[in-house]
Amino acid sequence: MSLSTRSCGTVPTTTMDDNIFRTLLRDLNTAKQRTVAAAFVESVLPLCSDPRISTVIALVKRGNVTSQELEAAHQMVNAVRLESFCPSEKETDWQIQFGHFVSRAVLDCVKPAREDINLAWDAAMNVRIARTCECIALGDRILRQEAEIQYRILSDFIHPQG
Repeated sequence: MSLSTRSCGTVPTTTMDDNIFRTLLRDLNTAKQRTVAAAFVESVLPLCSDPRISTVIALVKRGNVTSQELEAAHQMVNAVRLESFCPSEKETDWQIQFGHFVSRAVLDCVKPAREDINLAWDAAMNVRIARTCECIALGDRILRQEAEIQYRILSDFIHPQG
């Protein structure tokens, strides 16, 4: 597993904030939430070297995923998540931790849809935690503004250019 080459510094801000972001995500149908969530995860894919993660993201991005494919993907990613869990009695290995949160974000992409769950929001939060773990592992004191990147992804998804 290697650290991302992306900086933990800041990026330009947009007019969106987390309240607007969460509402816009909630208003998307489940298929669109899965697609946007997969796009969020792509920004942290280099933090998790397990090929099962990339396989599931490709499946979600393909679209028209059957319930059987989602269930199989959910089981596969849950196995990755469990394998990357760092027990609390051990000293935290931040490189393992950011892989764990990437797998949790991917799990959000394929978990069963329910009205009270905002799949894309949950994935976005796990992506941010993965990025925070990366910054801690790098010893960087300034955390990257993953939220701004996510705002841009959603804005581009809702208002495609061309």
